[in-house]
Amino acid sequence: MTDHADAETIEMVLFLEQTTAGAIRVGDVHTKSVWLPKSQIAFQPDQPRIGMVTVTLPEWLAKDRGLI
Repeated sequence: MTDHADAETIEMVLFLEQTTAGAIRVGDVHTKSVWLPKSQIAFQPDQPRIGMVTVTLPEWLAKDRGLI
């Protein structure tokens, strides 16, 4: 198991597609939709009227989900 305790974090502005108690589903213009666990991220509405959110997440998770 890889220890991600010292992981760098990044911010991304993404389309919010769905939320559940434990995760959010987001997408951007380059990737299909991906699920991100709320336990690994922070997010806040960026432009709520068009469904955009700013997501702060570990860089390894963004790479793992194909966001970068």
